[in-house]
Amino acid sequence: MLNNFRSMLQTYFIFFRILFLGFSLYSNEPKWKHILRGESICKTYEISIPDYPNAHNPSIIPCEDGYLLSFRYICHWPGWSHDIRYLPAASFIGLAHLDKQFRVKKKSVQLLEIQTFSENFSLYAEDARLFIFQNRIFLLFNDFPNPSPEYVRRLYLGEITCEKGRWVPKKRALPLILDPSNRIEKNWVPFCIDSSLYLIYGEDPHTVLECDPSTGYCRRISERLEDLDWDYGIIRGGTPALKVDDQFLTFFHSSIENPDIYERRVYFMGAYAFDPYFPFAIRAYTPSPIGLAEYYEETSSKKDRSKKVVFPGGFIREGNKIHVAWGKDDKRVMISTMDLEQLLHQMVKR
Repeated sequence: MLNNFRSMLQTYFIFFRILFLGFSLYSNEPKWKHILRGESICKTYEISIPDYPNAHNPSIIPCEDGYLLSFRYICHWPGWSHDIRYLPAASFIGLAHLDKQFRVKKKSVQLLEIQTFSENFSLYAEDARLFIFQNRIFLLFNDFPNPSPEYVRRLYLGEITCEKGRWVPKKRALPLILDPSNRIEKNWVPFCIDSSLYLIYGEDPHTVLECDPSTGYCRRISERLEDLDWDYGIIRGGTPALKVDDQFLTFFHSSIENPDIYERRVYFMGAYAFDPYFPFAIRAYTPSPIGLAEYYEETSSKKDRSKKVVFPGGFIREGNKIHVAWGKDDKRVMISTMDLEQLLHQMVKR
């Protein structure tokens, strides 16, 4: 009886916290101010990609004398809406080289011709994550597994190499195979230890896969109920996890949707650290979203002012600074520089 009463109180407590959050976002007070943690953020840059005005959802890795940035580019072709074989918009993965000041080298900007389920290059690749594995550069992204009319998404792993100043896939991207899997699979988080490639599959429970990069076969090796006190939606994947001192660090995204409170989904960014050894238990996490009010108060589209998206896709560490690449409102490429010590200080230990 007592346990049932406690469970009921906990349910009401969570409900009223979310309700309070929703009404606060649309009150006369400055939006987002009371829930965002921005003390670790030093500076935020907007990256303009020449010829691709709606580039978004970037990832980033160190490359030569600067950085290699990936982005998603959507091209709308209304004429396709009359042909059931195609969606009315195509989605491509692009690349650009940035210098140390995050300035784009214009001649470096390109779209990748990636092969997935057919010999033709893909028209529907989404949200690539760049990462380095065994001194080679890989992309992890989602695409269709076949031209079926049912909407299905699968993860693909592709290696890229630079030839005569242009990035090209070494071969057709490899579909990742997990049994069982959901109809829509997205946002797996890669991390590497020596010669092994791992993927964080999800957070409820915290599930880690081991992946064979030669075949694409994945197997579950760890599932743990972590029960993080995060009130801003289901935690989903974000950046590849990187070794930071004696632990791995990753930035994730989540979203809240409530028709009685919000016009559309609102996306948030957080971070957590986990052990660099099996079973990869979570050590600490940010209890509130990372960000500044301007991320949500500024609009990226006059036609879609209600869209509020913060979507992290990659980060790099330089000394005590972290540079996080993230997409804003499915329209813009952003990079936020954070103080690592401050970021770790605001985390709650498990």
